[in-house]
Amino acid sequence: MSSTQFEPIQFSAEEQQKQDNEARELVSHLLELTESVHDAKINHIRKIENVICGTDIPILSWRFSEWDYYSKKIELPTQARGLFTTKEGVIICRGYDKFFNFEELSSVKEEELRNNTKGPYTVTVKSNGCIVFISGLANGKLVVCSKHSTGTRTDLSRNHAMVAQEALEVQLKKYGKSLEDLGKLLHKYRITAVCEYCDDRFEEHVLEYKENKAGLYLHGLNMNTVEFKTYPMEKVQQFAEMFGFRETKFRKLDTFDQTLQFLKDSNKTGKFEGEEIEGFVVRCSKMVDEKANDFFFKYKFEEPYLLYRELREITKQFITQGPENLKFGKHKLICMDYMKYIMPYLVTNEKLKQEYLENKGIIELRKRYFESKNTTSMQLINDELDMIDLEEEMKKLKFGKSKPNRYVLVTLSTIGCGKTTTSVGVSNLFPEIIEHIQNDNIQSPGKDKLVLAALEVLSRKPVVIMDKNNHKTVERKQIFDGFQRLNNTIPKSKLKFICLNFIQRPPKGDKDLWDLTRERVYNRGDSHQSIKVEKDGIGNAEKIMRGFISRFQPLNTTTEPDCNFDYIIDLDVHQDNSSLQNMKKIVTALQSCTEDLDLKTPTEADYVKAFEKAKLYKPTFSKKISATKRKPVYFAIDVPQKEIIMNLMNTFNIDFFNRLVKGRRVQQDFHVTLVHSAMRKQNDTKKEFWDTYSNIFKSDISRFADTKTDIPQNKRCFLSGEYSADIQLEKVVWDSKAMCIQVKILGFQLKDEPIKLPCGIDFSHLTIGTIDKNFPPVLSGVMLKHLYGDEKEVSKIQEIKLSEEIVLTRLPLYVFMN
Repeated sequence: MSSTQFEPIQFSAEEQQKQDNEARELVSHLLELTESVHDAKINHIRKIENVICGTDIPILSWRFSEWDYYSKKIELPTQARGLFTTKEGVIICRGYDKFFNFEELSSVKEEELRNNTKGPYTVTVKSNGCIVFISGLANGKLVVCSKHSTGTRTDLSRNHAMVAQEALEVQLKKYGKSLEDLGKLLHKYRITAVCEYCDDRFEEHVLEYKENKAGLYLHGLNMNTVEFKTYPMEKVQQFAEMFGFRETKFRKLDTFDQTLQFLKDSNKTGKFEGEEIEGFVVRCSKMVDEKANDFFFKYKFEEPYLLYRELREITKQFITQGPENLKFGKHKLICMDYMKYIMPYLVTNEKLKQEYLENKGIIELRKRYFESKNTTSMQLINDELDMIDLEEEMKKLKFGKSKPNRYVLVTLSTIGCGKTTTSVGVSNLFPEIIEHIQNDNIQSPGKDKLVLAALEVLSRKPVVIMDKNNHKTVERKQIFDGFQRLNNTIPKSKLKFICLNFIQRPPKGDKDLWDLTRERVYNRGDSHQSIKVEKDGIGNAEKIMRGFISRFQPLNTTTEPDCNFDYIIDLDVHQDNSSLQNMKKIVTALQSCTEDLDLKTPTEADYVKAFEKAKLYKPTFSKKISATKRKPVYFAIDVPQKEIIMNLMNTFNIDFFNRLVKGRRVQQDFHVTLVHSAMRKQNDTKKEFWDTYSNIFKSDISRFADTKTDIPQNKRCFLSGEYSADIQLEKVVWDSKAMCIQVKILGFQLKDEPIKLPCGIDFSHLTIGTIDKNFPPVLSGVMLKHLYGDEKEVSKIQEIKLSEEIVLTRLPLYVFMN
């Protein structure tokens, strides 16, 4: 507790006038943007109208698409996340400027922070609740807001702002302070108090906030100015003491290197001053145009919160789906042991199950489990592979019963990590059980050929290792999709996928890994199917290696496709004799997670013999790289504002859309097709449309067609010359198979000049999704044709016209290359 009296920061009359003018200009600009459909600097802004609680005073909340904060091409009018104003241009509440996780963007990369920020670095504990903004009016009336809402609302099932306001009133009464005292002080000095409301009685998150820990945690005092200005933490603590807020713990460090070391050390335990925390928010200054501006970045811990989330999700799966089809993530062994413990509670207690699905009792059930193990979460994570009762857990979860399973081991790596040596070594140990197949040994590896080869192995042996880098999520998805389509002999419940995860974090910038893998590639010379160091030089090999590193996408078991892995084996490339050590890790893990494989424990001599033999492995042939050119398939308008579309769809609560979401059938990317190559055969007019695009963008097509040119993994190649389009969303249309939004194309631009481009689609639309992978997206267009021309089919189609005009501007154009 601080004994020093809180002293607010005061501005001169001249400075206050300047700030007032800036605020009016900002609000005026925001109002213009909500009425403009042709602004090139912003994709979307939402104006939300509220009324301040207990008054008839209107207040506006301004919300941008989350995507806009990440875009380098978009210049937002403000970075404030949480901004409430009057129509006249007075800022009532002002949140922090949007800040990002360490290493998430270039602006928060280690070297950028080291070179362009300055101390002191104030490391503050990141509370785990819901954010609340508090300010006041001239009469002392308090204004309490959640992220984008304030006052009473009839359209919310949970009103965070009102719950926080009630908690604040109880708090002030307890400390003998009046609402008016706080409201007048905040209004007089133009301050927004930024809090985190943490109370498990209202809403459970990841960390526990019960009884003496629950309440409003004050972690910031912002000035209600256009420019982001925030009080130092010492004054925040004084203010918290003055009005009874719970204090946010912090520590000050002088240099960035001291700060980074402190963050890394804390990450090892997941604790600060003995308590588990989610991570830290670091406050410092960043130099912009020779001026030091307030700047924040966050540092979130991976563990134990990843484990906590997995325990929560696996419990919900068990409640809703039963034990047979559970999808595990990284911590499969712990989750199995946890399920064994909690199943008796869940099977006999319907109230507990219902409350759990409503996010009640999550933490208590988790605590009981860790108490039963007499250990901590971090210790259990460290000892995960040593869990002795895994075999019994697998039986309870019906993993490995009756007919034997078939196991597909999928490598995730980059060049030079030893995946082939390791894989061959493991198969050398158990040649009757495990077989290794290598993608590089397939002369023309179409997307299904490796899967077909694996299925052929599984007809003879229970385990196959699919040796390929699989460094992109799209490649992992192709494997799962391939087995889904092509597997006609192995029951799906008996097909288990195990990831051999050689690299757990993005390899870009890992100098030790680069030096190690480069040396390995150099030493193997021409002993590779396609990378020939002696023939083509180490420079060519390095270029290929860097390409894989730059495209690498780490495993993410919380989303598709990686959530389909039944088990993860994390390996270490950095250790001495890593391939030998990784062989041992794989064998130990397979012995633990399979009960139907007769994997006897090899001796040290067995391991060394298999390893030495693997090092002698030579590729069976040299791969001839095909020079087949890519071809354009269709031209389209990219619609990057997925959040806008999803928010719009959620407002309607359409059962078909909910089914798409639940079945993960919503399109990954949204677009409006303009012309398709297949149209050339329909009639002369549509062939002419295709030729028009092909001629205008001839140079782009030629460039993207060259297989030496890197293109995005989704094959969407954006067109040069700053071509863009404006569209208006008109109606939502769906039947039993597909759902789309019909759109109106308002016009095209080249830079800022209007241009004319044709559209070959009869009814312009963007597809939301189809109910099953057997139904292609093209059915959206078929459905719209039926809607406007087939009376028999109209009765099967439903539609909702949009009452509010939604216009999306300056959307880029791209060509899909295949």
